[in-house]
Amino acid sequence: MSKKKRRRKNRPQSAGGQRSRSAGNPVPAPGTRSRTAAGRSDPAPSTSQLTAPGAGAAARDDGSSSTADAQIQVIVGLITTGALDLHLGTVQAAISKRHQDRRRDASHQAAAELRIGDRVCLTEHIRPMYMRGATGTLTGWAQQNAIVHLDQPTGRFPGGEIRCPPLGLRRLEASA
Repeated sequence: MSKKKRRRKNRPQSAGGQRSRSAGNPVPAPGTRSRTAAGRSDPAPSTSQLTAPGAGAAARDDGSSSTADAQIQVIVGLITTGALDLHLGTVQAAISKRHQDRRRDASHQAAAELRIGDRVCLTEHIRPMYMRGATGTLTGWAQQNAIVHLDQPTGRFPGGEIRCPPLGLRRLEASA
């Protein structure tokens, strides 16, 4: 057994099976509640302060984000205290799904603004990095990717034709 493993094995553990970070501040096991001095368990924080999804949209429309800020603080507090430990997978899946939907919508919007024959520039979101700022002409579509014929073929694209996502392109203004 290596020294590292022996050291880990010999560390003291708290009653919940989790190792404590310091002797004075033990880390409670996930899903457990803290105990008061009298031995009673504190109730889990309430989620009643959260509002329905439509109510948050109304707050954003008014220009006031105080409701959304309060909701974020409640959610972060619940996650930090461990009250949502049993639901972290669900929360993570919902956040990932929403992020994916927003990126897809942004990509569709960017694609809708591009037309075959448009002059485009590759943005800072493109890799390899030496392609950033390269210009070319949009010549077609391959599923969700745009086919761009570069003005100056470079690097591993000696034919000058590349495929890239619409979010990686910026349309150049036509010069008169």
